[in-house]
Amino acid sequence: MTLLQREIDEASGDKKFERIVDLATGLTRRLRLKIIPTLIDRYDVAIVLRVSFLDDRENGGLASGNLNGPFGKEILDMRQVAQRLEEALAKR
Repeated sequence: MTLLQREIDEASGDKKFERIVDLATGLTRRLRLKIIPTLIDRYDVAIVLRVSFLDDRENGGLASGNLNGPFGKEILDMRQVAQRLEEALAKR
């Protein structure tokens, strides 16, 4: 198994990618999301949920609408799931 590199070879990539991604850290510059899919974890999920459902008024994110589903023994909407995940991660 070979480890993927964060380097852009000269034959691919463009300046837009370099503006968005910090190759030294492997994170996007604005949201600090990991760019290597196998490294994505609950912290990245919390960022995406926050931006999508909690920050919707400020940043034009998604409205939670009728997006309900099971979370543990409860039925929650996506806004509540995002809040619970952020609370759990803040305790760590």
